[in-house]
Amino acid sequence: MNGSPTLFALLIGIDNYDPAGRMRSLRGCVNDVQALEQVLKARYGVPVTNIRTLTNKQAKHQAIKRAFRDHLIGNAKKWKEAAGDQEPADPPPAFLFHFSGHGSQARDETGAEPDGFDETLVPYDSRTPGVYDIKDWELGQLIEELNRYSDNVTIILDCCHSGSGTRDIAETVAQTRRCPPDLRPQPKRRPVALRGPQTRSVGGANWEVGGKHVLLAGCRDLEESNEYSVRDMGASHWRGAMSYFMGLELLQMGLDRPLTYRELHERVRAQVNSRYRNQTPQCEGDIDRELFGGIRPQRDLFFAVVEQSGGFHWIDGGVAHGLAEGSQLKVYPPETRTLEGAGAPIATLEVVEEGAVRSGCQTVEAGVAVPLYARAVVHRINQGDMQRKVVLDIPDAGLHAAVSARLGPQAPVGHEDVSPYVQVVDEGAADFRVALRKERLEIQDSTGALLVAPFATDDLDGLAEDLAHLARYRNALNLRNAAPGSELAGKVTLAVKKLVFDPATQQPKMEEFPRAAEGGTVIETGERVVFEIGNHSDLPLYVALFDFGPKWEVEQLYPQIKGAHEPVQAGTTFSFGLSAKRNEQLEAFLADDLAEAKEIFKVIATVADTNFEVLEQGPLKSPFQTRSAARSADQPASALDQLLAQAMNGGKTRAYGPPRASVADEWTTAEVVVTTVRKTSDTERTLQGGTRTQLAAQAIAFEPPPGFAGKVRVLTATQSTRAAGGETTDLEPPPGLAALPDWFQPLPIGSTRSAGTPGALIEIDADDQARQAVTPLTPLDIHINWEPDADAAGALAIAYDGSFFYPVGRTEDDEQTVHVEWLPSLDEADVQPLRTTRDVGRTVKLYLYKLLKKEDPTLGLHQVQAVAAADLGAKPLQPGEQARPVPLGELRYGPVKGNQFKTNARVALVVHGFTDISTAIADWVANHLARNDVGYDHILAFDYESFNTRISENGRILADALRAAGFGPDDGRTLDVFAHSMGTLVARAMVELWGGNQFVDRCFLAGPPNQGTRLADVKRLIPWVSTLALNGSWASLPPAALAGWVLNKAVDDAVGPDDLRPASQFLSDLNLTTKPVTTPYFILAGRNDKPPQIDAAAWRRLQHKVMRLADATLDLIFGDQHDMVINVRSMLGIRNGHYPAELLKTRELACNHFEYFSNKQSHEQFVAWLKGE
Repeated sequence: MNGSPTLFALLIGIDNYDPAGRMRSLRGCVNDVQALEQVLKARYGVPVTNIRTLTNKQAKHQAIKRAFRDHLIGNAKKWKEAAGDQEPADPPPAFLFHFSGHGSQARDETGAEPDGFDETLVPYDSRTPGVYDIKDWELGQLIEELNRYSDNVTIILDCCHSGSGTRDIAETVAQTRRCPPDLRPQPKRRPVALRGPQTRSVGGANWEVGGKHVLLAGCRDLEESNEYSVRDMGASHWRGAMSYFMGLELLQMGLDRPLTYRELHERVRAQVNSRYRNQTPQCEGDIDRELFGGIRPQRDLFFAVVEQSGGFHWIDGGVAHGLAEGSQLKVYPPETRTLEGAGAPIATLEVVEEGAVRSGCQTVEAGVAVPLYARAVVHRINQGDMQRKVVLDIPDAGLHAAVSARLGPQAPVGHEDVSPYVQVVDEGAADFRVALRKERLEIQDSTGALLVAPFATDDLDGLAEDLAHLARYRNALNLRNAAPGSELAGKVTLAVKKLVFDPATQQPKMEEFPRAAEGGTVIETGERVVFEIGNHSDLPLYVALFDFGPKWEVEQLYPQIKGAHEPVQAGTTFSFGLSAKRNEQLEAFLADDLAEAKEIFKVIATVADTNFEVLEQGPLKSPFQTRSAARSADQPASALDQLLAQAMNGGKTRAYGPPRASVADEWTTAEVVVTTVRKTSDTERTLQGGTRTQLAAQAIAFEPPPGFAGKVRVLTATQSTRAAGGETTDLEPPPGLAALPDWFQPLPIGSTRSAGTPGALIEIDADDQARQAVTPLTPLDIHINWEPDADAAGALAIAYDGSFFYPVGRTEDDEQTVHVEWLPSLDEADVQPLRTTRDVGRTVKLYLYKLLKKEDPTLGLHQVQAVAAADLGAKPLQPGEQARPVPLGELRYGPVKGNQFKTNARVALVVHGFTDISTAIADWVANHLARNDVGYDHILAFDYESFNTRISENGRILADALRAAGFGPDDGRTLDVFAHSMGTLVARAMVELWGGNQFVDRCFLAGPPNQGTRLADVKRLIPWVSTLALNGSWASLPPAALAGWVLNKAVDDAVGPDDLRPASQFLSDLNLTTKPVTTPYFILAGRNDKPPQIDAAAWRRLQHKVMRLADATLDLIFGDQHDMVINVRSMLGIRNGHYPAELLKTRELACNHFEYFSNKQSHEQFVAWLKGE
């Protein structure tokens, strides 16, 4: 290890998950860990025994934790014990944990997390019965134990923890490493010491970061960790974007100057951002420490000839090691260990078949024998084909052919020939996609994000020119010296500093910009910047500094005067922009239509003077042109000059990096990513009633009603975090939506499909008088610029007042306009019971969400069969069946056939509540009652429409369906009904009004509105239930109520809610009937003053705001105890108190309206009644 520390690594990569867990497969995770293993062994000499790799089936939950404990903690403990009290002769070992796979979330059962969810890693067998994700605090415990023996610990997580990950993804589109949260009840094992928000970090997807380890994460909380494609033997070879570029940096790290974590992060971030602008790798912890405690690469990077077959010499290095087709290696005898004294090479190999971690080679010299296990060292690196691959997603055959032809070779005169820059491919991964969307052609990146304005279908020249422009931008940005052993590797640094002036002398000086939570530099418009270029080599270097801008422009910042190329002397630092003269200063700037932008600044340093102006190009859309650089006739083109020419002129010719011995041709690069944001004060606009106000940067407009006066700001995630002093709390989803990514997803404010930076939240500053002007009849209209995709059903506006979230707006016929129907008043006494947030003052925050389309469940009576997760593969879905996922597997809903139930059969019938579906109660009967020795031969479920159908009519439909299934008087069967909320009235109507009394044996009624609910009287049922749905997973609320409100289906004037009014004709008929009954009723009535984690005063204010038209709290509306929706008097008031006492059993208990089938007390009471206790 050449005096550098030993390294122990545990590498986890999971592409394929246990089918029983129904997790979407990934494509590049195993490649990640195999490539990293090769890098550690070949480049850093880490012994095979020091690396433990678990992939796919090997990476089960317990296996991962056991390997962490045995391989990392165990070896750390051994080293510590061996060292004893003596000062060790060798540096302490480094420990590395790398995870590539799905990240997700799981319910936090302890109440410690503000959003109700733990961040998790998803092992191979997770989501199968009894197996759960590895939670952030579980990994934190292992790290903490490892830190007792070593402070040299690195954690790398190439995954993400938000989003649903449920959509099918084409093979040509880069996947993201995300999956739905685990909503099953979780084991409550979190140690007391870890139960609190102090264990949450500000970034890095909320993973715990202590002072003794460093975390590298693939993306921020709200972003996605993408997969990146390289070519593998002519096919797509997928890798995690962060893992891939980190591996390249490790390969090319200088011999005598190890990187710090900060330097590694900045280089990797620049590479990732150049491909995916909305993925920002994170780095947290002691990031100025040397990587792995100062581990250094071996001076001579040897590959070995490991196989000879098929006409090839196969070496154990490939694309992951920077070896592209055409790269050359010098070959030495198998016993060679160092180049020093090795003598002349015995052959030269050229890569002919490139692979992920192996390459097929042939000798350049004819007839030369190469022994097996010969040692090979890189001689020349082929920088690769600089033609960018393009996939066409154009269903129209004629247009597809026209676009393909336009991007191919052109005649010498006429159209510009863009074929040297781009190549159309039929399948596999590509750099760009051209897709036909809404009769326009779009240029997209590999994730499907829109890169430039769409083109008309007849503007193929414009399309071709912009593709070539983007290809040149990508080529120039990707320029790097990949030659191993470069004398300049790591010797040039680039930093961005803030220009300030000494208060006493007014002399210019530099200071660090405040670092963002994710580890990057954020600069506000108007701030002055200085670029500090350090030459740490022994040679004077010529440098050029470029700005790769947000509109795909490339501008040379230095040198500013053509031809004025002065070298930066060895061992010195050059500070560009450090001046008291305004015309020599550099000021951060953004175009009017940008609120935020990522810019990559790149320095190219050379020993020989080189003209770099060839790389410059203007922003899109500029004329199709490239400036060429003149070269004297007697000066031969260097390898770098050839590479520059190829980057800007395209072509498939090989572009070699410099040979190892060519000092005169040495060059290197360094990059830094800067996020430029507009000052928050510059984003503020005045809102005046009746006047439309446009915000160009987000392509959004506000149109308030007459009488409104206030101000509005639209903030990006970075602006919000910066304004909040680094806190990301304002960016977290409402607690009730965190568990529903398959129902609701954040709607970026601005161009929703662009690769640019959208807004994250809206802030409206207005007094109460202005807010009162916003009503359903006089809404505040927000005109949004979005293109609803196929899975979008509508948009929702959610307000946050510093304490709670409220549904306040929705789209209607015009999908481009969100109508905000009310704004909550702000109270000086408001507390923050749900989250810690910065002072909101007079500000209300608005968030936009899109509602995803859901397949409506098939209505009517169905037979339900429970299938365990382990049996899903063996029991295929039958014709006519519908599968509904549940934590332990799935429920199969199928048709009910007449007279299929035998005499003496025990049958359970479940009837859901208002806005819900029957799945949860059917799951409770199938999987929970059975564990308490209460079983049924058959389970039936009745799903009904609850908004626009009278309750009595649903009762009639149910009674008819049961008769058609063979139920009737004296049928010899046992039929027990389990119903909730409105469903209890459907069951009562079936029994008492439509003859079900003849064949129903028992009815178990949870939260029955027997006397209705006053919320329906005051027209606040839907707003109240929707508000509860937003403000906490504690309610287990069905999302359909909120979804119905968004779609304008769930309204308080609908006939279903109308039947719930205490004075409704339906309830009068039901409770005044004198028909004889023989069916026993068992009633659970819940009492719930407030959710336990919410302050009592805040709870009262919430009720006042939602009940604003009634100007009352729930207690005043109900007049007695209630379960948050129905009062106890109503629940117990069956037939106005005249139901036969011998047929009625009741139980009051502490429970809210949505917990009757998950509350422990109610569960025990149901079981006791069922067993006759």
